[in-house]
Amino acid sequence: MTEKRILVSAPACAETLGSEATVGAKVANLLAELCPIDIITLSDGGIEHPGKTFRLNCRFDDLNDVSWYPLLRFELAQLRLANRRFLERYPIFHRLTPAGWKNSLFQPLEHQKVVVGPMLRSTPPPTTFATIFRPRQIDRVAAKLSPNRIRASLARRYLESHDSGLLDRADLIFCGTEVTANSLSPAQRSRSITMRYSGVEHKFFTPATYRKTSRAIRLLFVGRLVPYKGLELLLQATQLLKADSAVTLQIVGGSDPKRVDHYRRICDRLGILDCVEFVARINRTRLIDYYRNADFFCMPSIETYGLAILEAMSCGCVPIVADSNGPGEIVDDQVGVKIPLIDPETFVCEYASAIRSLAESPSRRADLAAACRERVVTRHDWAAVLRPLREAYENLLAKLP
Repeated sequence: MTEKRILVSAPACAETLGSEATVGAKVANLLAELCPIDIITLSDGGIEHPGKTFRLNCRFDDLNDVSWYPLLRFELAQLRLANRRFLERYPIFHRLTPAGWKNSLFQPLEHQKVVVGPMLRSTPPPTTFATIFRPRQIDRVAAKLSPNRIRASLARRYLESHDSGLLDRADLIFCGTEVTANSLSPAQRSRSITMRYSGVEHKFFTPATYRKTSRAIRLLFVGRLVPYKGLELLLQATQLLKADSAVTLQIVGGSDPKRVDHYRRICDRLGILDCVEFVARINRTRLIDYYRNADFFCMPSIETYGLAILEAMSCGCVPIVADSNGPGEIVDDQVGVKIPLIDPETFVCEYASAIRSLAESPSRRADLAAACRERVVTRHDWAAVLRPLREAYENLLAKLP
């Protein structure tokens, strides 16, 4: 009889490496509570289990951004390790975030149960935002001739042409958002469970007991300086606010000098360089002071989720987001404001107007801040977030011979 054991494939499982890797670590720890596991990964900081960890050296530049070329390297290294004899000992194969939604080369055995997720997908923004959100070369090198672009394009073509159809083969698919669930085929949807993608350490991310008053509206942006985060839209909204209000904007996450210089030039062109501060990427545990000191957390992003939104809400910082994908599902009018994506000009005006309106109503902002904290504690506690996964796995394990 084969031992009940799970093989977990997870490029990143470390709570210090960003949102995707944090979710990977939390799910892997839960699986280790339910059943013996072995992990194929690149980094497993924070995972406590007595099983084996197979660390693959694929030279990922950023474990929180698993793009096509690094993913291909991981897939090929995993294939070299996971031959049929190796796989025979595992009745369950679980493909974990962050690469769970992308193409996989992995071929499970006939008798293996396959679990995927929690996975995320997104819907594209309106075409009117194409020049804002589309990836482009910040340093103006010819994009089509960039070695990174060429490698990514070739890797994507290879993965798509050799896709093993893991989602079609999966017995269980965990979807982190309704957008993700709606993207599945009817057959895949029938085997899926929708859960909240992420929780937050609300006992650590707590509101300040005392907040310094300020005449300026204090805005905060946390994230990598990539186009789909929508930072350019936020800078334009800041320009509108500065016309009749004192305002400051802290941008935390600028670790690439070329990207920082790019956005500095935009600030200079908009005349807001004196009220914008760029802060290099820092550890999650150091973000708490930034969340506590800000009046509003700004996320005009089309990303698939947004753990930073939950961290800010846990600290009582009111979020103002784009009504798209993950941010649009996390935030409602009980805890913040979400702005529809119609066209960039309308979006920027409505974004600035929402900030100005709340800044002029301290009581409304205080009510939203309290509601943010309550929402996180009740709905985004990690135990509550992982409960659907735990229950589904207990049922799956009980059915194994």
